Amino acid sequence: MNFVALKYELDNLFKGLNEPYDVVPEWTGAGVSPHVLKEAEDRMDVVFPEVLKDVSGQFSAIYHETPYFLGNAFKRIQSEVIKRSRREISEDYFKDDLEISIVYAPPEWDGEDAQGLKALNVEYMSEMDAKQYIGVDCDLMWLHDRSFLLIGATYSESLYMDLREPASNPSYGSLYNFNSLENFCIMYKVADDYGQFLLNIKHSLEKKFQLDAEDGDHN
Repeated sequence: MNFVALKYELDNLFKGLNEPYDVVPEWTGAGVSPHVLKEAEDRMDVVFPEVLKDVSGQFSAIYHETPYFLGNAFKRIQSEVIKRSRREISEDYFKDDLEISIVYAPPEWDGEDAQGLKALNVEYMSEMDAKQYIGVDCDLMWLHDRSFLLIGATYSESLYMDLREPASNPSYGSLYNFNSLENFCIMYKVADDYGQFLLNIKHSLEKKFQLDAEDGDHN
């Protein structure tokens, strides 16, 4: 995957997202150096996936509220969550677009704020009734593992990278979203790796602008 080209495409999309237009101030810094990544790996006692290292060479961070359309994949997750909740929650609880407000740069992943948020999520989950835990293709107990890294958070959601298995495992580096929804804790996979995650953001932005343009034509 060409992350130089992907960053160029994302920059152009983000420039049209919010005022002031034609400005992407958060991405003006250089990407993360191999030295900084190695320091982060040593500090957290993990090995980052190669795709993450490739991404980090170009992207300093993402600090935008990004509409993340999940399409058919979201509908499958939605149906599974409703089924597992025994109909205690319904489609009214969901939106087809999830907002990811912050994705931290790798050097920030081990910060006090991020670790505090992870501890808060685990503590909240442990206080709930077992029937209110909903994991789709995952286990919410992974939140207790230090190699299940919190890499970004919003007021109601948290984004994790799964580094629990050996680096040779195909699932190594998969991304999961943890969501506190009313009286339920829900976690589900959002991307196979960090590169796919950025591609999903690109596709979601393209869809947003397409829908906005169609709405404009109808008005």
